[in-house]
Amino acid sequence: MLTVSSTTMALLKTTFVLLLIAFAMLASVGAVRVGPCDQVCSRIDAEKDECCRAHGYSGYNSCRSGRMDCY
Repeated sequence: MLTVSSTTMALLKTTFVLLLIAFAMLASVGAVRVGPCDQVCSRIDAEKDECCRAHGYSGYNSCRSGRMDCY
């Protein structure tokens, strides 16, 4: 039977918790509405990305009800 020391088990648990926290932090970075880009919601994705980048964001996240969200 395979035995794992309590130190190793504690290290694994700590690593798992830290990975969960890191993932939650990445997932919580939300998109921001960029009003000037609302007019490009009906255009291709490349144009949406370009508008978001022109306003200081990394790219386009979504367009819902004509409202552009950039990240």
